[in-house]
Amino acid sequence: MLFWSRLPIDNLLEMSRRQASRIGVPAEYIDIAKVTKDAAEKVSELLPSHQYSIDFPPLPPVAADPVHMERILYNLIHNAAKFSLEGSPIAIFADLKGASLVIGVRDKGQGIFPEDHERLFDRFGRAGAAPDCPGGLGLGLVTCKTLVEAHAGNIWVESEPCEGSTFFFTIPLRDSKAQSIL
Repeated sequence: MLFWSRLPIDNLLEMSRRQASRIGVPAEYIDIAKVTKDAAEKVSELLPSHQYSIDFPPLPPVAADPVHMERILYNLIHNAAKFSLEGSPIAIFADLKGASLVIGVRDKGQGIFPEDHERLFDRFGRAGAAPDCPGGLGLGLVTCKTLVEAHAGNIWVESEPCEGSTFFFTIPLRDSKAQSIL
């Protein structure tokens, strides 16, 4: 639990590495379903009032850095829980699309205006926050973007106000696509 209580600090460190162009991806074959389950369990320890569900088809091992993948998933699941009403469902799901794995995290929160979608992935970027909106440094999603792109993937959001949000990211299934950013 100590590692996850340090998440804001770790996100700052990842940003520092990004600015210094020192994010590497020491890829190994991982069970992405297990990494996802571990991340969801850690979030549920901090925010137990939500209903977390994971729906993954049988998947091949994925070439990725397990620590970075868990950080991506933890940030997305934590955000979904943080910006949703207590007791609401948080769904984590995956699908194979061609040569990529697509993972999504869906919440039933307040949603995000379309004009705020791109800003979310900028350093210190946040959607037009309401006064009662949970705090944060605005580094979690930019950290996710940096780590997903270091794995040769993409990240995006689909959301409308009052409809909740779904954050998606892709990871290529071929390890030859994963690159270090040096």
